[in-house]
Amino acid sequence: LNRNEVDAMYCRGHELRVQLCKQYDIKPVGRFKLLNGRTVISDAGNMDITDEYIIFDCISKSDHNHHESIYCGKYVAEDLCKITGHSLPQLFNPLHYEHSSHGYGGKGSTNSSPKWNPVRKQLYDIVLLIITYQGNIKINSKIFDIKRELEDPKYIEYYPKRQIKSVNTYLIKMDKTFENIIADLQNNNNLRTFKYDLVLDYMEKNNISQHLK
Repeated sequence: LNRNEVDAMYCRGHELRVQLCKQYDIKPVGRFKLLNGRTVISDAGNMDITDEYIIFDCISKSDHNHHESIYCGKYVAEDLCKITGHSLPQLFNPLHYEHSSHGYGGKGSTNSSPKWNPVRKQLYDIVLLIITYQGNIKINSKIFDIKRELEDPKYIEYYPKRQIKSVNTYLIKMDKTFENIIADLQNNNNLRTFKYDLVLDYMEKNNISQHLK
């Protein structure tokens, strides 16, 4: 997958990663299983990642408006998390059952996490599958903005009316339905079942036109 569109930081070697963490606030914002036939180029040495990759958002400590990113495999990601004190995000693996809890980049772990609104959770899985389908997209892209909004713990129990409209618009611009994306991915992968019935019901009740199927 092409990395030319992403402002990326070279991060090979522990000492270089320590220096980067002094200059940037570095936190993991996503962890994705790579599907059959897909690879991602690691920022830790231009090697192809074939199993899973982790995305880090890097905010300059001297200029909070300056963002970079790191895409890397699990070994480098674990080292960055040890340096920064963050925990690895839960792996999004569309090939088999995923536990319902999500730990997206917080420091430590919490046992009293708020309960997801079920419509919001279904929409969140839709967004993660779209990101998986598209590959190395920019972390400041619209779909990543929607992801960040959905996983915000302050709103995790609420219905995602605005985000549903945003996802619908995003799919229209892609010229794909969610069903199209599932069908494309199922060609080469044993994809697990992705339900979106609650999202469809919510859209119907609120007179929101849908582009999921």
